[in-house]
Amino acid sequence: MTDSPLSISRLLSDEGPFQLHLKGFRARPGQQKMALAIAGALRNNHSLALEVASGAGKTLAYLVAAIDSNSRTIISTASHQLQRQLYRGDIPLVQKALGSQKQVVQLKGRSNYLCPYYLNKHLHEASGEMKSRLSLLSRQYAATG
Repeated sequence: MTDSPLSISRLLSDEGPFQLHLKGFRARPGQQKMALAIAGALRNNHSLALEVASGAGKTLAYLVAAIDSNSRTIISTASHQLQRQLYRGDIPLVQKALGSQKQVVQLKGRSNYLCPYYLNKHLHEASGEMKSRLSLLSRQYAATG
């Protein structure tokens, strides 16, 4: 795990670990800048929205920042294809390059997600132990939302 923004930039530099693990890797200033922004948001528990051009190396930038951080991170994809690519290819590559053993879990399907609307709906309908658990989830969501 790195401590400074310079370390994130070094990971994605021409002298970084991806030279050994990713054929044809080359440093991209935009990729380094994106990774720095994401690392800063994770470190400071801030939200961040980015719009980045195609070919900038977005996937590697956000994975390096996420895997290098001490934060739990959720990565949501628009397609199962991209989810498979991340889980089977990109994440293991970044973990190997960074020497990381960070646990990664893949969740698929609507049954793995809970929106605030349904959380509150179920909280009002629940009783006993389920009400306690849902109440805890609701408080955790409120603290991070």
